[in-house]
Amino acid sequence: MNPPSRVLQALEKPLSPAERPGAVYTFRILDDRGEFCLFKVGRTSRDWRKRQAEWANCDEHEQVWFEDPVYVSSCHRVESVVHKALEEMGYQRIREPCKKCQRVHVEIFAIPNPNAWEEVIKPLIEEIGMEVQSRM
Repeated sequence: MNPPSRVLQALEKPLSPAERPGAVYTFRILDDRGEFCLFKVGRTSRDWRKRQAEWANCDEHEQVWFEDPVYVSSCHRVESVVHKALEEMGYQRIREPCKKCQRVHVEIFAIPNPNAWEEVIKPLIEEIGMEVQSRM
């Protein structure tokens, strides 16, 4: 018998009262590592452009923001489940200190596909967003 996946376990947990609607956004960090591209998958309950401005002060590498974040009813839960799903799909989470702020940004994934936003990440966010919504 296989244990339930971390994705399924996260989907089945009750939502926190602190859960908020918001945007799940992605940007590509132009610090590619050989065959891998780096994608940051984050969330905000504020205007995502304000979050974009904050990130501009953090990473030393150029960022390519995808201008079509996915708006969901429970952005914290959706982001968390998307991260777990990306890991279960075999994508490595990058856990290195940021050279500017020294924090480890755990929302960064190495994916061997420069088109991962359109082909992997955005469809995954949309699917998980609908699944979370259906469980409310």
